[in-house]
Amino acid sequence: MQNITLDNIRAYVEGHIKYSLFNYNLLDEYIIEQVQYRASKCPICVQLEECQDCNCKLPERLFVDKKKQHCNFTERLMNKENWEQFKKQNNININEIISKLPEGYRF
Repeated sequence: MQNITLDNIRAYVEGHIKYSLFNYNLLDEYIIEQVQYRASKCPICVQLEECQDCNCKLPERLFVDKKKQHCNFTERLMNKENWEQFKKQNNININEIISKLPEGYRF
């Protein structure tokens, strides 16, 4: 278990708020795509529904802007323009990624 810090509390609140916004269809598609991309980078965490690095619950952790070295998503959540550029530079086919995710992550 991680230490209780202001940064960790902020991340917890951010993840839960964004996940709630997602559940009410209030998040932009480019954010949802990034969450799905992150899920594809963390198959063990997704399977266990818990981050193996910080023990935070998934999918909420995937909605947090903070980067995470452990699971190979070293990027913060990006704005729409940067995300589109990142997808092009890295040949990311979001539909292919989504098709390989467990059903609960195919938003």
